[in-house]
Amino acid sequence: MSSSKVKRHRFSLEDSVILLLIAFIILMILCQYVPINITMPIIILSGIGIFAGLMLPTIISTWLIIFSVVIGAFLVILGYVLIPVYERTMVVLTLPIMIGLASFVKRRTHQIDNLQLSEDNIVDYVTSHNIVTDLPNSIEAVRYYERNIRALEKLPSKVSQFSVILFYWAHNDQYEQLDPNEWSNVMRYISNHLNHLRLPSEHIYDIESGSFLVISPIDQIELLHQLNENTIEELETISFITDLTESFIQIQCGEVVVTHDNVEQYHTYDEVLRKLERCLETDVIREY
Repeated sequence: MSSSKVKRHRFSLEDSVILLLIAFIILMILCQYVPINITMPIIILSGIGIFAGLMLPTIISTWLIIFSVVIGAFLVILGYVLIPVYERTMVVLTLPIMIGLASFVKRRTHQIDNLQLSEDNIVDYVTSHNIVTDLPNSIEAVRYYERNIRALEKLPSKVSQFSVILFYWAHNDQYEQLDPNEWSNVMRYISNHLNHLRLPSEHIYDIESGSFLVISPIDQIELLHQLNENTIEELETISFITDLTESFIQIQCGEVVVTHDNVEQYHTYDEVLRKLERCLETDVIREY
């Protein structure tokens, strides 16, 4: 949302409030120029109209305006009331006018609230997700990892454990310098592949350039190894294409299984990340 659009909505809210006040002031001034004193009925009807317009749902306010106009028209035209037509018209029109203007103020207020809510949601999304891959970033990874650690420490079962896997696109920084647009495309391809290859119960994060973290509930080591191998094989079918060459990417992988026995060793996100980075250093890059 642009700032000009926000400003335009704010002016609309201010204008609607000013319009409501002007209408009330004009009614009070007109009351001073009529033979019969109708100031108190106008004030009471204005208060009722403002309250109804601000508090009632829009659909009810609309029907209330219609009914009040119709009934008021019958009173003015056909009714027998011991006040002149001019004063009668002012009285019957006060309620629908104030309801309509108060409803207008309420709608503008809701527009401002919705606009602010949308902006807040956008800001929250941008700060917690990577824009290129549309994956949660390291901020969300830290939060979820800490939740798993707290749950692991509280569970009485000694067999409870979870896994943390790091996939790294080797030399991705060099590829980014070569062609930033193609680098972004490959990052999106990796993200899409991970979303399709990993289990629905696993959480995937883009924690930094070329590094993808997977927090998994899998506690069977052989199954985890097989799933990681399949993931690497599929990711390495992705190619980086430039005007001159086409080369397949290379993926390194590190994994850590956090259990009751080693939870103190990996108590924080930084500790487990350092361990995963050391695992990457010993992982052999596949050459083509």
